[in-house]
Amino acid sequence: MLFCQSMNACLLLIIPISYLRGFLSIEVVLAVAFLTGCCSIFYQISYSSYLPEIVPSQSLLNGNAKLEVTNGAAQVAGPGIGGYIIQLLTAPIAVFLDAVSFIISFILTLFLPESRVKKRDPSNRQSVWKDIGEGIAFTFQHQILRPILISYSLSVLFIGLYQSISVIYMTRSLNFSASDIGVILGLGNAGFLVGALISRKLAEKLGVGRVIVGSLGLLAVGFLIIGSVPNNQYTLYLLLLGQFLLSMGVPIYNVNLVSLRQAITPGHLLGRVNSVSKVFGRGLVPVGAVIGGILATTIEVRYAVIAAGIGGILSILPALFSEVINMKTID
Repeated sequence: MLFCQSMNACLLLIIPISYLRGFLSIEVVLAVAFLTGCCSIFYQISYSSYLPEIVPSQSLLNGNAKLEVTNGAAQVAGPGIGGYIIQLLTAPIAVFLDAVSFIISFILTLFLPESRVKKRDPSNRQSVWKDIGEGIAFTFQHQILRPILISYSLSVLFIGLYQSISVIYMTRSLNFSASDIGVILGLGNAGFLVGALISRKLAEKLGVGRVIVGSLGLLAVGFLIIGSVPNNQYTLYLLLLGQFLLSMGVPIYNVNLVSLRQAITPGHLLGRVNSVSKVFGRGLVPVGAVIGGILATTIEVRYAVIAAGIGGILSILPALFSEVINMKTID
């Protein structure tokens, strides 16, 4: 975690330094974006594997919910604050402040307790490929984690499809301007915050398994609403509703799934199992984006958005018809 925070700070500082020195280019920006993205993945896997060491299992839902509330607040407020800083102080200064935020995060992380997971003896360390194999084997042999991962991976495929064509759909099919789309995303993304706030209560009332499956369904329902809106005076409100629902589904899923995975996975395997979820899930986003691009050029974009919703509904079937749906708590 400390390494990733320090690397992100150093990488982001390249942008304002390059700007001041006069050699800032799109290639530099792309390289920084790629490398900071890599650091973010390592950081996310690390902190989700670290949380069970400082939070007892019965408090994992509460702990992950608080993390998602913070993330939801950032999703809602971050773009607006960033845009204001860019307009007021220019983009390089905004990136510099972003780098400073990682330095602050690095300092705060120094005060966290040291990891209790024992470090391996370097002489007994196995290859990284064997580590990866252990994570894959544990996940796909587990009667709970396997169907969830299959449903999640399929859902992510259609999330990637939707993301690649959503702006095209709103501009070409619905004739919305860039500012209109900004309003839809800004207000609709309040669902992140609401979902994070209610995720734990939903699990207590409905059961963790049903909430995990239902939250994936919320994303699909959001796609269907957005793809089915009529082009009239209610269009904006229905788009806001669809964006709100799919945004709300994300933190509800994250809080409950991550808490469940942390509770049922042995500590020494948790990092590997978390990485498997990232690869098999998020790795399908670009595949879905390519499919979305192909669909958008062969059929009406509206139908491609609806296809993302139908595909999202079908994606939940592996988890729905498994032991996952019967899980009440993460204990």
